This record gives sequence, C-alpha cells and structure tokens, in this order.
Amino acid sequence: MSWRIMPYRSVDEHEVINGLFSSTTANATHLTAGDGDAGVFVRITVGNLNTNPLSYVDGAGRTDLIGKVDYPDVGRNFIPVVTNKFDVATDAARCIGVTLAQTALADENGVTFYNDPRKAEANGVVPSGGAVPVMARGMVTLCETAFEDDAIGAVGEDLIISADTDGKVSGIAFAAAGQSVQTVGTVLATGSRTAGDTADRFAGAAGTVGDYAICYINCV
Repeated sequence: MSWRIMPYRSVDEHEVINGLFSSTTANATHLTAGDGDAGVFVRITVGNLNTNPLSYVDGAGRTDLIGKVDYPDVGRNFIPVVTNKFDVATDAARCIGVTLAQTALADENGVTFYNDPRKAEANGVVPSGGAVPVMARGMVTLCETAFEDDAIGAVGEDLIISADTDGKVSGIAFAAAGQSVQTVGTVLATGSRTAGDTADRFAGAAGTVGDYAICYINCV
C-alpha cells in the first residue's frame, strides 16, 4: 500500500508548503509502499536558498529515473531535481508536516513517471526529484498504516512522531500542562472499513478490515 492518507480532507492551500522540497526517497513503483508514500510525516534535511532551486541531473547513473540514455541520437537527457529536501520525520527533529502526494520512480510496467507525466498526475504521484506538497496544518484522514504498529490513536489523543518508526505517528494522552515532545495533531474521530472482493489500497487485501482516523494536523 502506497497511500497512508485517504481522500477526505479539509486543507487550506495557504497551509501547504508547495514547490520548495523534494523527497530524499522514492517508492520503486506507485503500487509499493515505502518512505515515499503519501501521508508520511517529514522533516527538512536541506533548506539552502543560496543554491539553485533546481539542479539538472543527466542520465549518468540515473537510469532509475529516466531509463536508458545510450540510444543513438540522444544528445542530452537532463531531468530537473528540486535541490532542497525533506526526509521522514524523527522524534529528534521538528516535523514540518505530512505529504499529500506519493513520490515514486516508475509504474507497474517499469515506465518511469518522467516519461509518463499524465499517468503520474492521474495517480497522485510526484516523479522522484519533483516538489512534493507538504501540509503543515489542516484536517486529513489517516490510514492505520500512518500509525506506529498500525494502531490508530484514540479520539482526543495528541499525535506525536513515533519513537520507533520514522515518518509515522503515535497517539498519546492529552496533557494539560503540555507534552515534552512536539505534537503534530489531534485525533478527531476513528472508524474502520472492509475491503470487498478485490484489494482496497486503503483497507488492504480483499476481505480485510482497515482502521482509519480523521485527524487535525498542526505542525506550526
């Protein structure tokens, strides 16, 4: 499963970081799970405005991104890469938000998304190296896979970055005096859904049950 976030959300675009950061990691395909998933909590690793916002990577050693580059009549084969980066959040660094799109290298047929941008857009995928939208504040629906050990928090609990699995969150009881670590949101409501006769990318394999939670995210 490559999505940890479900479609229902309430997001103000002013609370979304757009065009600034790309992911340091990417899923092998849009059907495989990993740190490139949508719904991953992230931290800044590179934020240098003195460098060019884009660098252009040639094909040398990057056939994973753009395919073969040694065909006849190919003079230049450059791709743009956003130089400022984020990585999965840890409990030792400030979390800036949750990703709203997946970063992936290729589709199920091995065709890189740089070669098929329409399919990337249709599947909510950002090609590796592209700028990923990161929501700092707003309401989203998180799958159980966004939580440590697939255990969603209880209603009213604060959300903190998991100490065991980077990029995921855990529920923790509300503390009136404040938490000793950064809180990134609150669990508003919880539920579950059952996949039908076919696999459900949110619930899982056919016939299985997946939990989810509507959460208010606030990383500001």
